Amino acid sequence: MIVGRVINFIGQGFIRLFWKLNCRLSPMYQERTCEYPFVLTRLKLKKGKVADFGCANSLMISYLASLGFDVFGVDFKEGDDSKFIHNYPNYSFVRSDICSLPFENEKFDASISISTLEHILSGDKKALEEIVRVTKKDGQIFISMPYGSGEINNLYIEAPHKIYNEKLLKNLLDIPGIKIEEAAYFKKRWPVWTKVERQDVEDVDSRQEVKGVVCLSLIRI
Repeated sequence: MIVGRVINFIGQGFIRLFWKLNCRLSPMYQERTCEYPFVLTRLKLKKGKVADFGCANSLMISYLASLGFDVFGVDFKEGDDSKFIHNYPNYSFVRSDICSLPFENEKFDASISISTLEHILSGDKKALEEIVRVTKKDGQIFISMPYGSGEINNLYIEAPHKIYNEKLLKNLLDIPGIKIEEAAYFKKRWPVWTKVERQDVEDVDSRQEVKGVVCLSLIRI
């Protein structure tokens, strides 16, 4: 019994290490390949305040800062690249719980949360409500998350995450103050990500590796 637990523990450690190395060394294979372009090609804002919720190790911060936006990164902790990111004078980091943001209503012209809400599990709806609250009326809100069989993965990934399906996504978005502008679905067909129809990704198994993603563009009303 004890030997089996030790072997299982070591095995999980190797899997998590492999996942970390894969994220660092093979970014082209990650879901960011489709998530970042989805946001950047649909962002209508030309200047103003943009918040990235769940910003640790996010390249979105540097993309937005280089375009001249006033960027606010919000997370429990800064990422490994924080020293580099702080070279941008138009970037500020705010340490905060996304479910209880320290900002006044309608502070940001646009808000972004890439592959973050799924890690909050039962608090994902509260987090989205807070993001909506701090986004200005008519501002864009971009969110993305794993999509597929609708289970919670707590074994192979560094942090637990929820895998959304149609029912879970509908429940998440059932809050006042938003309307859906666009929903796009992507599927990983090794080694590339391709845009697909919703039904093509509904049964994707992302328990060991994220292979299905939904990206949403919302409008604050």
